[in-house]
Amino acid sequence: MHRAPPPLRGLVRLVLVFGLAGLVACGGGPRPAVSNAACAALPALNPALGQSIDPQAIDQWLFDAAVRHAANAERCRRGLPPLAADPALALAASLHSGDMVRHGFFDHSSPVSGRGTLRDRLSPGAAQYIRAAENIAEISLYDFAGRRFNLRDPAACDFTFRPGGPSIPRQSYAGAARRLIGNWMDSAGHRRNLLHPDMTRHGAGVAFRPDPAICGTLVVVQDFAG
Repeated sequence: MHRAPPPLRGLVRLVLVFGLAGLVACGGGPRPAVSNAACAALPALNPALGQSIDPQAIDQWLFDAAVRHAANAERCRRGLPPLAADPALALAASLHSGDMVRHGFFDHSSPVSGRGTLRDRLSPGAAQYIRAAENIAEISLYDFAGRRFNLRDPAACDFTFRPGGPSIPRQSYAGAARRLIGNWMDSAGHRRNLLHPDMTRHGAGVAFRPDPAICGTLVVVQDFAG
């Protein structure tokens, strides 16, 4: 029997929620008004987000949409305005998740030239922001849900929760997003980023990290700006 890895791996580190060095400090600006109408007008979950994630052909747009939808559900539930999509943030997040896989690290700081800090990663996109923050996580590609599991066929990545039971599916875009947001909501720092009233825009990216023991993980980055 095996146990799935913890949903969040590596050092949990916040990236200056209250402003980045050299940018306008927060404290004096108005906060966005709560908009129940904006939350009521949120689109329904796209059916395409229910498809399982193919590690060799991850759709970054679907992943970003799934994570934003799950994040906005938590914000709207608490009377906060929803986060808008920001392609520049999504690109920065996608590049950082890919860098973590290619260079074998898991951190907010990157050894990649020109992308060492969150501020560096956001600069090329010319995004206008006063403050920014970042969440990172690594979860299993398969939907283990933190339970014990059996590896029935390593070559086929065939896992079961009990001998003779049905195969455990790969995460869907929507399912992975719900798990990620749930994990982050259980962590004070990540939760603060998700529910920060001054954050107005969002972008998420993901990369696949091979792992023979569990047939791979998803390395995820979620960037915020406001």
